[in-house]
Amino acid sequence: MRQFRAHRYVLRPVAAVLLVVSLHACTRWDPVPEPKTLATNPHSTVRITLIGEGKNIVVKHPTVVGDSLLWNEPEKGGVKLSQIAWLEARSLDPVANGFFALVGVTFLVVILVRD
Repeated sequence: MRQFRAHRYVLRPVAAVLLVVSLHACTRWDPVPEPKTLATNPHSTVRITLIGEGKNIVVKHPTVVGDSLLWNEPEKGGVKLSQIAWLEARSLDPVANGFFALVGVTFLVVILVRD
């Protein structure tokens, strides 16, 4: 019993850090059907794939102005809407977040019941 109590003070902070990290990582890229919808339904982080290029551009807080998509982060830039092949927005994955929340709550209940 004495060994378990000594490890308990290390175990709780580690479990809390792992839970916070896992919740932050439980996101997914959802396709945005039409880039113009960003004007009415803004997203904080967007991944852009341009026509003819295989690389992705990840930008924060993009806005639609006329026929262009503009952003200021990570650096100021813009691209015409007609050049966008694929647009995806980052969103939380409710299934993964629910799983990690359930694991975290179960872990805490087990720790509290053992004491």
